Amino acid sequence: MKIVIGATGASGSIYLQRLLEQINTTEHEVHLVMTAHARQVANHELLAFRLPPKILQHADNDMNVPFV
Repeated sequence: MKIVIGATGASGSIYLQRLLEQINTTEHEVHLVMTAHARQVANHELLAFRLPPKILQHADNDMNVPFV
């Protein structure tokens, strides 16, 4: 299954981090789109936002991603 997750700059980055850690990336194709503000908030709230392996990250202005 393809899963697309979008993150804005709202508080709650710990929930995003936990969600990404819980998804089985061997069974699912996971795409993450984060705004620049979301990255900034995540790095501030978590001190270092860690993207688990196999999660495909895309720029928020990329119109050529496979799920568009």
